[in-house]
Amino acid sequence: MNIENHYKYDFIYHDLYKHYEKKNFLYKNKAKTKQLKYPAHKFLIENGNVITNSSVVLKSSILKKINGISEDLSLVAAEDYDCWLRIANETERFKRISGCYGFYWIGENNTSSANKTITSLLAIIKYHYGDIKQNSTRNLNISNLVFAIIKSHLILGNYEEAKIYNKIIKTLSIQYLLKFKLRILNLQFSIKKLIE
Repeated sequence: MNIENHYKYDFIYHDLYKHYEKKNFLYKNKAKTKQLKYPAHKFLIENGNVITNSSVVLKSSILKKINGISEDLSLVAAEDYDCWLRIANETERFKRISGCYGFYWIGENNTSSANKTITSLLAIIKYHYGDIKQNSTRNLNISNLVFAIIKSHLILGNYEEAKIYNKIIKTLSIQYLLKFKLRILNLQFSIKKLIE
């Protein structure tokens, strides 16, 4: 990989190989990224964090322009995602390079726990979308983010909270595949709740 060939971009990233603390044969061995489409900010809100932090090379002038990575504690586990969203407000010059050029370590105590996911995604929505409980007039679809919040609440056994976000997601435009995943997820946890 030769970064000089991509000098016209402000932000370059790529896939990473996953490295598990314990051997894991059930999951894919690559942390896949996606090429951002225009407008980049809208794409990131609607598709979630599709960029792996350890793969990023960016111009320092862009990072300075947005005042760096936020230290807001509500963004722990999503401070990189917030950073990409703020950068996407400044530039559209993102480039995904095909190939894996590094590793992403996945440990048992990774910061991506369900509680942290809920807190950080609610902060992302608040900062980059608005009040989740009111229909925003902005042309953004946050159904993937709300789905992740529902899933995290169900993992924690917060069934009443999951119901609240299930009502919210129904007010959003949901793609067929996400509707299907939501039905399977709710069915899976309904069965689990009956068994408990």
